[in-house]
Amino acid sequence: MRVTHNIMTNNLLRNLSGASGRMIDIQNKLSSNARINKPSDDPVGAETAMRLKSTLSSMEQWKQNVSEGKAYMQSVEGTLGGMIDMTHRLRELAIQGANGSSTPDDRLKIKSEVDQIIKQFEQSANTQFNGRYVFSGTRSDQEALVNADVVWNGSAYELSWGGNSKPVNIEVGPGLIIDISVNGESLYGIEPPGPGPAKTSQLLSTLYRLSDALENDDYDEINAVIGKDGSSDPCTLTEVTNNLLTIRSELGARNNRLENIEKQIEINILNVKQNLSAVVDIDIAEAIIQFKSIQNVYQAALAVGAQIIQPSLVDYMR
Repeated sequence: MRVTHNIMTNNLLRNLSGASGRMIDIQNKLSSNARINKPSDDPVGAETAMRLKSTLSSMEQWKQNVSEGKAYMQSVEGTLGGMIDMTHRLRELAIQGANGSSTPDDRLKIKSEVDQIIKQFEQSANTQFNGRYVFSGTRSDQEALVNADVVWNGSAYELSWGGNSKPVNIEVGPGLIIDISVNGESLYGIEPPGPGPAKTSQLLSTLYRLSDALENDDYDEINAVIGKDGSSDPCTLTEVTNNLLTIRSELGARNNRLENIEKQIEINILNVKQNLSAVVDIDIAEAIIQFKSIQNVYQAALAVGAQIIQPSLVDYMR
């Protein structure tokens, strides 16, 4: 085959175009720091990267759920801590009221403080976190204790309970669900449990019993309200305090579990990011070497081409 100037020119241009394309491809990878910019760059790697990104997205959401759950539980735990402190103070006041050396005027002063603590317990029932009532279960848009329907009939605290006993759950892993709530019905001793307006509260009934006993100078009733471990009477300060301590302990255990889950998620996120980087990120040093090599080839091709296709019509006319 006769080699003409056209053949040499076409071959040169084709090779230059290929080298130029390879330089542009490496340049794009360097500027994006990504080895895979389109599926055709590495079909298997692209599918792996998509799967890793999906896993990473799920983990980031689980981490956010854990963070929100911890904040929710810490808010509830703070409320429980305040309630326990109040029951300890109520016990101190009850013991003072049961003291025979206390005068009727002293007991009225004690009753006044007890009544203020009762109001705080009623207010605590409707504690909110980010606009949600934390003791209302999944009916977090409803007040737990409907204040308009509260009455003390002398023997029981009657009320309307707006919440339910369903747990507030968050997802913190594949199929892993954690309850971050406190059952308000168990906390306040709501009877009977379940739907319906006619209910009583063992906790609040206990406090009102103490208030009435102080007002009536009833030493026996005051001592009965203080109670003791193993008592069959649920409406005593001892039973109320033990119930609060148990609920707070359970909440603390779940909070500790969330912290451990959060640490594990953070480790998993780091591992997935490293795996994703290994799949999609470019080796900068290697890419620069490749770019320089192709650039040298491109420049050499230009120089050689200029020497091979040097003669022109002007050269023959000289």
